[in-house]
Amino acid sequence: MKIGKKLALLMAAVLAATTFAACTGNATPSAGGGAAASNGAATPSTAGTGNQKTVKIGVAGCITGANAESGRQTVQGAELAAKYINENGGIKALDGAQVELVLIDNTSDPNQSALALERVLDANNDIVGIVGNPTSSALLPMLPILQKYKIPALASTAANSSITEQGCEYIFQPSNTGGQQSEQMIAFLQYLAQKMGLEAKDLKIGILYENSSWGQDVAKGNRENCEKAGLTVAIEETYPSTGLSDASPIVTKLKNAGVDVLLTASYVPDTKLLVSTMTSMQYKPIIIGSGGGLGWPSLVNDMGSDTDGICCINAWLWDAKFVQDNTEFYDNIRLQYEESHNDEFMAEQVGPAFICTMMIAEALENGQSTDPTVVRDEVMKLTGENSEWFALFNPYSAFDENGRNVGNIGHSPMMGQWQDGRLRTVFPEEYASTNVINPLTLEPFAG
Repeated sequence: MKIGKKLALLMAAVLAATTFAACTGNATPSAGGGAAASNGAATPSTAGTGNQKTVKIGVAGCITGANAESGRQTVQGAELAAKYINENGGIKALDGAQVELVLIDNTSDPNQSALALERVLDANNDIVGIVGNPTSSALLPMLPILQKYKIPALASTAANSSITEQGCEYIFQPSNTGGQQSEQMIAFLQYLAQKMGLEAKDLKIGILYENSSWGQDVAKGNRENCEKAGLTVAIEETYPSTGLSDASPIVTKLKNAGVDVLLTASYVPDTKLLVSTMTSMQYKPIIIGSGGGLGWPSLVNDMGSDTDGICCINAWLWDAKFVQDNTEFYDNIRLQYEESHNDEFMAEQVGPAFICTMMIAEALENGQSTDPTVVRDEVMKLTGENSEWFALFNPYSAFDENGRNVGNIGHSPMMGQWQDGRLRTVFPEEYASTNVINPLTLEPFAG
């Protein structure tokens, strides 16, 4: 991989932004998930014991602020992996070194991502790799810093398709892109329409998205894929990425346009507001969402049975058939997680953060070195065939020279549907753990 012009421009922009932030005294990153605030040197979330050698893995996320639910999931997934590694002998190729997590909090502000990362790397020059940031708009500003410090990062669920197109030699995108999500959303819509005895081309489609890099990427894919499939987009609406304060104007527009199916990219607070507003206005379209808050346990915690029938594309689902094939993960690790988190299922960002941490540990084992460049090179060699953990993204996983998981093409993402308080894999059928139900009547389909 070579440093591209896009990355050079991004590096210049980030340098200017971080210099300004430093001069104006912006807050230093704080560490959440059980770790103390750090003034740039994040207190380890999971530390080794005594004088035993440790290896540090950074965990980047929106740990505090408006998107703290995303950060909670990311930290919990990484902590689960660190605990599993440490309880099973540590990094054996490094004399049983224990994994130590260093939290990198951008406070849910993409403008703070580069500064937060640089401060932590300056204070921890022995970090071997980073998990996250799973939020695309927060990850993109990190790329020049990763290149500067030569630290590999596994982007977890960050989906913007431009992440691996910036020329950064140290970024890996193991999950699917927003464009791939859109393709699957339209494929599922056609599948669902057939189940309901409808013609997809007769349905009026509404596209709704938050105006972030992720939302724009998904909306662009939805627009293009609807056109390819000959589907009618009746209306397209966006709203600020800072969130909705009143969903009534948007819902009124959707209802007046006669939207039958809503394709949306939104996080938990906005989703809750949209659905509650639709309910109050006696309007119930089929909702097919793109990850974000639509697939998170906090949604059902707040909305209860109102979530039933809602469909959501996911970068990762806990009960997909190939996930169940890894019995150590599904029957042991997953159940331990649920037992320690009040029966909460392993959500979209918990699983990938766990997987990415395990992949860095695998790279340490295989390379027998804490040199971040060696770790980078060993991560690049992992596939769904030689890594039981990478296979949890999908069995065909493999990185191309730019760090994108090309094994996702044609094989993921998966569609989940809320049923009885859990998001279940319902599409494609080869990965489904249960049958899709009618999203309007909540009844099973005949046959």
